[in-house]
Amino acid sequence: MALHLLRIRQILREGLIPALAVLAVVLLCSSYSRGQDLSFAGHNPAVTLLTPQQAHELLSSRARDLVILDIRTPGEFAAGHIKGAINMDYRSGAFAREIGRLDRSRTYFVYCRTGRRTAGAIDIMTGLGFRRIIQVAGDIEGWKAAGLPLVTKR
Repeated sequence: MALHLLRIRQILREGLIPALAVLAVVLLCSSYSRGQDLSFAGHNPAVTLLTPQQAHELLSSRARDLVILDIRTPGEFAAGHIKGAINMDYRSGAFAREIGRLDRSRTYFVYCRTGRRTAGAIDIMTGLGFRRIIQVAGDIEGWKAAGLPLVTKR
């Protein structure tokens, strides 16, 4: 029995543990090598994740069916938002009801400060049947870090 346990320890030490360590490093490196955050978008076929620059180009093209949703608080929205955005506070008790009233055939560009609220909003939206959602990598913080414009008036 003791010999059997020693053999198991040897196998783990020489094979499995190093292999798992290498696998973990490869997975982490591949996630970050794309230059994108590990957002909800990567796990949902209804969501397209864009870099801040790609998102800015899309918004500049003035796509007709695109709706920009800033889901931060009204105070955060007033401090600076993407031009043309509509404010729908994710933390309000009416958020799911308000989202449910939107046209599901349109494309929604959804952002918050860092992506946590966006992930929750995307979950709600896909649960309600929305299939065309865009998220910007890093949300508004990524947008600002890229030096892209914000407005303080609608």
